[in-house]
Amino acid sequence: MPRCNNCGRESDEVSNFCPNCGAPYVRSNYPERKSIINKNVPSDVSSYLTADEDILKTEKSEEWEIYVTNKRVLFKKGGIFGKELVEASYRHISSIEYKKASPLSFIIAGICLVLFGFIQYTFLSKNRFFEPISFWIQIVFILLGIVAIVASLFIKPTFKIHVVGREPLTVSGKLEEIIKIIRQYKEKVET
Repeated sequence: MPRCNNCGRESDEVSNFCPNCGAPYVRSNYPERKSIINKNVPSDVSSYLTADEDILKTEKSEEWEIYVTNKRVLFKKGGIFGKELVEASYRHISSIEYKKASPLSFIIAGICLVLFGFIQYTFLSKNRFFEPISFWIQIVFILLGIVAIVASLFIKPTFKIHVVGREPLTVSGKLEEIIKIIRQYKEKVET
């Protein structure tokens, strides 16, 4: 258990800040790690792990690298302009939303755009003023319809993980296994 350098209180919570006074914990406040399980974890993530914390599952989504441990979930996002590491103890995860847009709506929109392209060509080509551009308008609507239909094939499910005290974390991809582990550990903490 880490001990706060500011107020001296020990905490059993997995956090980087003291729950009593809010001061950040210094890494030396944690005992040395003896676990071999976490060898392939990046150093910027492993520096946040406590001695009795092991990573159960890792996964990459489009937005985040997700590290599910036996105590909490770490979300890491990195890029050219910096890194972000968000921790969420199971106690602070309030809910998980699942959302997947219906591919049927994209297919219907695509069919409507294609039909509109053919219908407008029929009516506009009779008008001498619109005749030169009506073919190109038809092509644009047909292409937009085809793009909408093809886009329906690439719709991914989205999970919103609500963490107390912050905006929900949006994670997309096939993460059902990670969500299952989070729910199991959340139930253990609550009981």
